[in-house]
Amino acid sequence: MLSIDFTKGALESIPTPTDKRAIWHDSSKKSVNGMGLLVTPTGKKSFFWYKKVNNEPTWKKLGEFGQGMTLEQARDAAQAHNTALTKWKNEKYVGANPFKKVPAGLTLGKLYGQYYDELKTRGCKNDRPATEKSLKDTQSWYDAHLSKWKDRTLDSLQLDRVKELHAKITKENGPIVANRVVGLLRRCINWGITEELWSGENPAEKIKWNKEKSREDFVKYEDMPRLLEGLDKERGGNWDLHDFVLLSLFIGQRKSNTLAMRWEHITANPTGGFDWYIPLTKNGESLRVPLCVEVMTVLQGRKKRAKTAKITSPWVFPSDSKSGHIRDMKKSWDRLRKAVKIPTIRIHDLRRTMGSWMAGSNASLPIIGKALGHKSQAATQIYARLQLDPVQQAMSTAVAAMKNAKVLHD
Repeated sequence: MLSIDFTKGALESIPTPTDKRAIWHDSSKKSVNGMGLLVTPTGKKSFFWYKKVNNEPTWKKLGEFGQGMTLEQARDAAQAHNTALTKWKNEKYVGANPFKKVPAGLTLGKLYGQYYDELKTRGCKNDRPATEKSLKDTQSWYDAHLSKWKDRTLDSLQLDRVKELHAKITKENGPIVANRVVGLLRRCINWGITEELWSGENPAEKIKWNKEKSREDFVKYEDMPRLLEGLDKERGGNWDLHDFVLLSLFIGQRKSNTLAMRWEHITANPTGGFDWYIPLTKNGESLRVPLCVEVMTVLQGRKKRAKTAKITSPWVFPSDSKSGHIRDMKKSWDRLRKAVKIPTIRIHDLRRTMGSWMAGSNASLPIIGKALGHKSQAATQIYARLQLDPVQQAMSTAVAAMKNAKVLHD
C-alpha cells in the first residue's frame, strides 16, 4: 500500500505512474479515515473517499487536487461523509442511502448529452478525448436509434424494451450495429452511475450480444498484380491515392495515422535506415515503425514533387482542410477497387494485408503484432491460420512416419 504524509508539497511531488493508476493513503496525523488520492498515468490526481456502506463498497470522488480542491477541503469533505455514515449506521440504515443522491426525472437525452461532452473533452478511456471518428459513430448511433428515447427517464427503460430494440436493429441494420447501439446505451448509463448522476440497474447490461465475425479480408496473392497495375495507372493523375495505397500496403498502419503522417516524424535510425514515429495510436500509445526501401521511395517522390510545386507543409498528405491534411480517400479508393476487380476490399483491409502476408511468410505472431501496433494478442490471433508452412511441414512429417511404420512381429 502506498502512503505518504499528505501535504501540499508532498502531493505535488507524487510521481506519475507509467502503466496503471496508483492509490495513495494519508499517513499524517491529520489523516481522515477513508480518504485517499488516485493518480492516473496522465498525471491527474483526484481525492476520493472509500468505505463499505451497509456492506456495499462505496467510492466517492471528492475533487481534483490542484483543479479546484485543496487538501483541507478534501479532508473536510471526507469527514462529512464519515459523519453521514455514522448517523445512518446509528439509525440502523433506515431510510434513503445518503450516498446515492439521484436527481429526479433524469432523462436519457440529458444523460447522453453529459456523457458525450465527457467523451469529447476528456474521454472515458486513458483520460484522452475520443477520436473524431469515435465521436461521429457515437452520435450517429444515438441519433438513429436512441434519440427517440431522449425524453424517457432512466427508470422507465426496462429490459424488455432494450431487448426489443436490439432485436429490431439486428433485423434491420445487422448484428454488429445492434451490438454497438446497445453497447453505447450500456456505457452511457454505467458512466452516469459511476458519476453518481443516477442509481439503479442498467437494463443494457443483461442483453445477450449477437455473435460477430471479424473481417479477415485482405489483398490476396492472385489479386495483388491487378492492384499494383491499377495503382501504376494512377501515377501523375492521382498521386495521393497512389502513394496512400502503397504506404498502407507496405507499412500496415491505420488510415487515420497514415494520412496524418508528418515529415518531422520520419527520422534516421542507428542502423542506417529510417523510422516513422506515431505519437498516438488507437490503443492510446505511441509507436515507432521501421520503413523499408520501397516506403522511402514513395516518400522521397512525394517530397520531390512538393518541392517542385513549392508546397511547404508539415504534412506528408497536405490539404486545404481544417486539419491541414487529407482526412479520407474513400471515394477514390472505391473507384480503384472496382476498376481492379477487388470490390469487397475496404481501406482497412489494406492494413490487414500486411499482417496476412507476414503470416504467410511465417513471421511469428508477436512480430506481426509489434509491426501493426497491436496492444493485445487477441488482435493478432486472426493471422494464426495463415501460418500454414509450419503446419504443413509437421503434417508431412507425421505422414512420413506413418508410411515408414514397421509391423512388429511376435
